[in-house]
Amino acid sequence: MLIRFSVENYGSIRDEQTLDLTLRNDAELPFQESPLGERISCVAMIYGPNASGKTTLLDALIALREAVRLSHRAWDPGGGVESARPFRLRPRPQDFPTVWTAEFAPRDLDEPGHYTYRVQATSERVIEESLTFRSARTRSTRRIFVREGREVRASRKGLESLSNRLRENALFLSLAAQENQEVVMPAFRWLSGQISRVEDLRTNAGPGLMNVKSEDLAELAEWAQAADLGILDVRYAETLSDVLAKKHEVLDAVRRALKETVPNAVLEDDHESGRELEFLHRGESGQTYALRSSEESDGTLAFLTALLSVQRAIASGGVTLFDELDASLHPVLVESLVSLFRSPETNRTGAQLLATTHDTHLFGRNALMPLAKHEVWFTEKGWDGATHVLGLKTRPDVRPTVDQEARYLAGAFGAIPQPSPIRLVHG
Repeated sequence: MLIRFSVENYGSIRDEQTLDLTLRNDAELPFQESPLGERISCVAMIYGPNASGKTTLLDALIALREAVRLSHRAWDPGGGVESARPFRLRPRPQDFPTVWTAEFAPRDLDEPGHYTYRVQATSERVIEESLTFRSARTRSTRRIFVREGREVRASRKGLESLSNRLRENALFLSLAAQENQEVVMPAFRWLSGQISRVEDLRTNAGPGLMNVKSEDLAELAEWAQAADLGILDVRYAETLSDVLAKKHEVLDAVRRALKETVPNAVLEDDHESGRELEFLHRGESGQTYALRSSEESDGTLAFLTALLSVQRAIASGGVTLFDELDASLHPVLVESLVSLFRSPETNRTGAQLLATTHDTHLFGRNALMPLAKHEVWFTEKGWDGATHVLGLKTRPDVRPTVDQEARYLAGAFGAIPQPSPIRLVHG
């Protein structure tokens, strides 16, 4: 689970901003408990005006993930630090380093505890990097490695010996993982594999349903029925291979002809990847009609795509990032998706949701189960164009009996657009 994430000098974020998912011991439900006994939120919904930095905060976490995954094996050795994106609204932005800090607790460790990983880098080179581990058993903290420039000090000689292969634009964690240094692997696996992002549901919902496994179709249909989407069942649309498979003699003839022409070719008749789905609806006179996914509404595709992503995230116990979770979705469906992470009955793995949204209904009194104050975050830009991140939990004037949605829309917390009257010019 992600415990804290901080970033400085990235995109519109100039000064260090922190997403701290820890709660006070008297905090209201829901929460998960970390190996060190801290209460951790499973949901962070991020609100704010357009262009206030909501997406930038998610981008920064993905940028760290990509640097860990790819910097040693895939980045151009003669290039710079591809994940760096310095704040540009000041003189000589290239002189200021980007700093990422992530504290996290992987599941199923032999020795449970928290890792803290920190990277400081300019667009040209990595300046500093460190990985530490705090044991839940002994409560002691040990340094796994500290890197300054290309010099590495590590707890094991095997790690230090890798420093002569370290490039100034690559992360040492990325190099050590490629060399199968077991001491860093839990941290590497979590940072590189447990953070996922769901792309814009408005443009990627259809492609997101292209690789559904056949054993998941029944569940997909069940979800669609539960969401009141008017869908009775879900199946694969018939392909040419399906048609041929029904006529065995035709299929055998095609295979023989193909083998004579292209000896190594294979005619696949059961390949699921990339196949389009069909959704069955009841129409006139109670008859059933099939619609291809290309004929379904954006909202239907967005909801089912989002739910597939949520299912995978909860199964793995990872962190899922959604940008504009409410895009194409009714507020009731958005609330149902968020509730899957909030409920200990459906979220047994400690999976977490970090999402940007404009759906203020989620923390208003009209929600079925309004978001707790530790689950609500705001982004706002100052007069200088720099993003500031604020958690509703830091406000002392938040009371459960007061409608926080109404207060937010009235401007009590800031992070709301203040447009001037818009004039339309007729030419």
